Amino acid sequence: LRTVMDKNNLDMVILTSMHNIAYYTGFIYCSFGRPYGCVVTKNKISTISANIDASQPWRRSHCDNVIYTDWKRDNFLRAIVSIIGRDDPPKNIGIENDHVTLDIREKIGSIFTFSVFSDVSKDLMKLIMIKSDEEIDIIKNGARVADLGGEEIVKNKGNFTDDLGHNFMICSQAFVKKSGSSFGTLVAFCLMNISKSLKGKKWKSFKVSTMIILNLFKNKQNGNTSGKKTY
Repeated sequence: LRTVMDKNNLDMVILTSMHNIAYYTGFIYCSFGRPYGCVVTKNKISTISANIDASQPWRRSHCDNVIYTDWKRDNFLRAIVSIIGRDDPPKNIGIENDHVTLDIREKIGSIFTFSVFSDVSKDLMKLIMIKSDEEIDIIKNGARVADLGGEEIVKNKGNFTDDLGHNFMICSQAFVKKSGSSFGTLVAFCLMNISKSLKGKKWKSFKVSTMIILNLFKNKQNGNTSGKKTY
């Protein structure tokens, strides 16, 4: 990231997206309607989080953390200033144009009136493709678990009916049977939740992928399947 900063003559980068903050700090936020961020300069890196998360961002990341409260409007912006100070404001700032809201972009511009803003989202998207050996192992294991569950679902497709809830419960049971891993259990929970919401409903066009993603996120936030088992 700092190589990109040097290449583009950036004094600071303000990360706002969940994926980039997670990639560079290890902390995955849930916004609760509040802005989250990460300030990266040439010599420091710090996450910015809402008071509702308490010290979790600091515990779950490798860097510093600044917590802001709701006592005053726009304390998120004051947190940014507290990290870099007022004496030497950054001349060039990188932001994620594909994520930052118009409201936050306008407000950041109001406190750094003499700064030039540049979009770093495309550069960051390329960098996030670089994975460590540990990340690759997790991805491979996730694919392995998905294959096992998928094969078991195919074996049981003869039991499918017009009831979508019934069919998703079969899928959930398939993952429970074939994988005792944290990921497999998480997928099974998601499919079970979808099964409950679709009970009695017939086949029609709907966004299965969206429902699975939402249930994955919900189960993660609830703390389910947080153990360290991988197989």
